[in-house]
Amino acid sequence: MNQRLTKEVTKEEIYNAIFSINGESALGPDGFTALFFQKYWSVVKVQVIEEVLGFFKSGVLPEQWNHTHLCLIPKNLNP
Repeated sequence: MNQRLTKEVTKEEIYNAIFSINGESALGPDGFTALFFQKYWSVVKVQVIEEVLGFFKSGVLPEQWNHTHLCLIPKNLNP
């Protein structure tokens, strides 16, 4: 099992991951849904694959990948 978990990520696995995400999922910090990446895969695939493979090879997560939007949703009717 360890060998499977530590083997190099393939382009096919990245493709499968992108296309397994609900296309209408919540927007990312960049304003794009998964549908954007799926629809324009032929345009963005080289950069996406390069970034993902780079992460797995270096173990360094680019700072901009960690940007996120927080939305506080009150649990009280009258917060």
